[in-house]
Amino acid sequence: MKRVVLMVISAMICGMMFSSCDSKDENPPWLTKLIELSKTDKTGNYIGSIWLEKYKGQDIYVTNMGFGSGGVAYYFFDSSGASIINKNYEKHPNPYIESFTGKASYAEVDEEWLNNFSLNMKLNVLIYSKLRFLR
Repeated sequence: MKRVVLMVISAMICGMMFSSCDSKDENPPWLTKLIELSKTDKTGNYIGSIWLEKYKGQDIYVTNMGFGSGGVAYYFFDSSGASIINKNYEKHPNPYIESFTGKASYAEVDEEWLNNFSLNMKLNVLIYSKLRFLR
């Protein structure tokens, strides 16, 4: 009985955590596509979690998925699916990211913005998580 109650509570909490741009009830298309890619991924490039953060009035999506990087800790995306990057860094298109956004799109920010955002991340609004391979 305890397990059933915990499962119901977990499902309710998870349902409350799902959010998207401008507080709509559904995720943006690029995010839905990323989640679908992750569900069937057997390469390890789409294994990880996705969180929603609010920062300076914007929805920012954070993921720890590898996207073929070999070790980048987090990727940040705005509501349109643009990768949030330091404006002083060279842009390197990533085919893994383009597979769900459909394009190489960047939202350039200064280093102070990126540092402040990174230091203030809470990662308490989990949208999706897959932490192991499908068999």
